[in-house]
Amino acid sequence: MDENLNETTFDENAQTAKKTFDIKKLIPIVIAVIVVFSIFKSCGGLGGGLFGGGVTDDTYIGCAKQIISKSLKNPSSLVVNDAYVYEKDDYGSAIVCMDITAENGYGGADRDVLYVCVMYVQSDGSYNFHPTCNYTEEKNNLEFLKNINGFGEPKE
Repeated sequence: MDENLNETTFDENAQTAKKTFDIKKLIPIVIAVIVVFSIFKSCGGLGGGLFGGGVTDDTYIGCAKQIISKSLKNPSSLVVNDAYVYEKDDYGSAIVCMDITAENGYGGADRDVLYVCVMYVQSDGSYNFHPTCNYTEEKNNLEFLKNINGFGEPKE
């Protein structure tokens, strides 16, 4: 009877040892998954490229609003009626379409639809823009706007 008791105890110990061994094999896999996920997230996740990773459409729109505000005589008069990201590239740049109303030089209100190029936007909200040609009112001028702003090209 003692032999059976010892045999059962031995089998239970062997199963416990086997379970511990499986967990030990799993730990490096879990660590590897965490490391890969962290690297993936820091490089921008899906479709972000090295630039623009983690950047939301609202961030692009906010940057475009700042660009337009800087060009106005009365920046506080800017009202964004509608805005959306028209196109993005792989380097953190975007064309934002904005329907805006702002005070003109005579004190009246003008309503326009603008296409604004925001370049190399980062998740912290930092961005670049062309000092003299950063938006157009004409959709047929988009290719010119893209070319002069380096849209679709990596940051130098």
